[in-house]
Amino acid sequence: MNVYLAGESVYELVSPEGDAFVMQSSNTPPGELAALGDRLTPAKGWQFRPCALDEELTLTMDGKVKVATDDLRNIYNLAAKAREPGKSRR
Repeated sequence: MNVYLAGESVYELVSPEGDAFVMQSSNTPPGELAALGDRLTPAKGWQFRPCALDEELTLTMDGKVKVATDDLRNIYNLAAKAREPGKSRR
């Protein structure tokens, strides 16, 4: 289980279907994450989105994990349907 606190920054890859994958592992130095979107070339229909959470987000892994990777080999786990930027996810 991974818990992200309200106000914490997270980095997402969002699929064309609206599924949000939250970054779990990064090859990018922490000080460079905010500008990561300028360096990525997501697959057609995908988008990268940094955001601050309005409320706590808990990702529970039940033995089955769906992951996505970007072209810099950062790893993202499926969270839930994407939300509009600035709005909380439940």
